[in-house]
Amino acid sequence: MNFLMKYAQWISIIGGLIALLGGFLSYKKAELEGKTTNSKIDSTKETSENNLALSLKIKELTEINKQLINSNLEITNNNSVLASHNYDLTKQITQITNKTVNYITGANSYCFISLTFQDKNDDETAVLSLYNTGPNPLSDINVHIIRDNNFDQFSDLHMDMLQPNKLTTTDLKIKLDIHRKHHILYFISTNGCNLRQESYYEFKNNYWDTQTSVYDKKTDELIIQR
Repeated sequence: MNFLMKYAQWISIIGGLIALLGGFLSYKKAELEGKTTNSKIDSTKETSENNLALSLKIKELTEINKQLINSNLEITNNNSVLASHNYDLTKQITQITNKTVNYITGANSYCFISLTFQDKNDDETAVLSLYNTGPNPLSDINVHIIRDNNFDQFSDLHMDMLQPNKLTTTDLKIKLDIHRKHHILYFISTNGCNLRQESYYEFKNNYWDTQTSVYDKKTDELIIQR
């Protein structure tokens, strides 16, 4: 008892110190918890701001991507239109080229020889004419004529040009005998074709009955018959 009374003052002082220390620790704990809470609040705020900024960036990138898609679609459509125009242009160029080549080469054009009796008072003298039946002109025309299978007696004719679908009269005349039948061979060469024409002539009822067949010289295919 004497011991407690002797040290009571010190015990009170120590108790006070402990109380102060407890209060100080409680204050520090509260301060730390406050800072932690504020830190969490600041962190949450920063995270929210970052999320908002990220959302805005994503929205911006989405809009840019949308614009790029539209641009790509427009480019694709333009390329499709250009490809179509290019196809049409190529087709036109091909047609023009083919037409030019056909015009130069006399493609799909053939000719045959016709005898015309122009003088009503002369049934035995005929003028030789050539008719181009095709859509393109023929050039460098050479004709070798053999009459009645007499290969020793022949005539030759040269012409520079035969216009398409046109009859061209020459200065060459052939004399036929109205009292007999005639068989004449015409060998025709041009820039576009090589032909053999066989024609039979017979004078009947005051006019010449004519039968003509034109063959491809190489294949012997019948080209014209009249």
